Amino acid sequence: MPSEMLTQSIPTSAKECYDALLEVLPDLGYEIWKTRPIAWLVIARGEIEGSPLTINAMCSMSTPTTLSLTLSSDGVSSEQLQKAGNAILEKLKL
Repeated sequence: MPSEMLTQSIPTSAKECYDALLEVLPDLGYEIWKTRPIAWLVIARGEIEGSPLTINAMCSMSTPTTLSLTLSSDGVSSEQLQKAGNAILEKLKL
């Protein structure tokens, strides 16, 4: 399954990053499938042009906080996965 990973340093705490993901992902049309609050991990799913998409988002517990997004989907290009990941990062604006 093709996947793309994006990382970004964030000027907030891991908790604030995690809480923002819980709001932003549904706003972008993704279903929160699983959460692991103790690890600041959110797993969501959705679609890109009809192809199933899985998103793993984790906020690091170290300082500075780093958000790691891994997007995986069959049937779409790396560019489409990167575009979806960048849309998440843009909407977060942390």
